[in-house]
Amino acid sequence: SEQSDKAAAYFQTALESQNSIFTDDAWWYLGLTWLKQNDFDKAKEALQRSQKPEAKKLMEELAGE
Repeated sequence: SEQSDKAAAYFQTALESQNSIFTDDAWWYLGLTWLKQNDFDKAKEALQRSQKPEAKKLMEELAGE
């Protein structure tokens, strides 16, 4: 849990930079981090902001549950 908290903080810091080339990856990994913490609302919000195809697929799987 402590590692997940640290990871979430790093991803949020990356998202604060408006011109970062890592924005899409940060949303993806932030969503995964929040899923691991069982914070499904935050996870869905982050995954919706990611343009990764994996994010769309994961969102569909989450909607099916």
